[in-house]
Amino acid sequence: MVIKAIAREPGKRSKIAVMSTNLDVDPVGACVGMKGSRVQMVVQELKGERIDIIPYSSDKIKFVQNSLKPAEVDSVELGPDGRSATLVVKDDQLSLAIGKGGLNAKLASELTGVHIDIVSPSDMEKTERETREMLMQLPGIDSEKAEQLMSVGIWDYEDVVQYGIEGLVETASMEHDQAEKLVEASKALLAGEPIPEHLLVKNEEESAAVESAE
Repeated sequence: MVIKAIAREPGKRSKIAVMSTNLDVDPVGACVGMKGSRVQMVVQELKGERIDIIPYSSDKIKFVQNSLKPAEVDSVELGPDGRSATLVVKDDQLSLAIGKGGLNAKLASELTGVHIDIVSPSDMEKTERETREMLMQLPGIDSEKAEQLMSVGIWDYEDVVQYGIEGLVETASMEHDQAEKLVEASKALLAGEPIPEHLLVKNEEESAAVESAE
């Protein structure tokens, strides 16, 4: 057995990520023991501190999902830098996922090294709608292209700039010229400036050409 990570609030709660060097051995079961006998011995030594044994995974999304146990997570949206994630949990799982005083979410974040935001499906739907509308302010981005950007983890103008031209071309399957325009427009908006006129004019000309062809 290998302990990969530990996050702890002394006297209250701990999360321990474990893995087995033997594929035939369940790491969580081995640590918990028959009817919880092994982990209970540790709990007693720590005067009742709660201990969550979490299965470690090299897949960051799966590890983040596991880290919120015992809460059930519907989906994980990992940020482009891999250091932040939005987790969707059903309404009846929200309080369990967040934990008393936010402790479960806090320890999960410390355990994984990922900043975790927890939202309900309705909150996520609202966020997606607002994000889609925001991305559609960029030149050449319609609803479909906004969805494409969101699907690869681009949720705001900062993400566009962080990905950069080459990143947009490789990850979001964009033409180089389109990616260049998005980055330039995003930088302007982040600086509190309007999108440069030459980007908008060119975009309007392209739209008119498409309509004419149809």
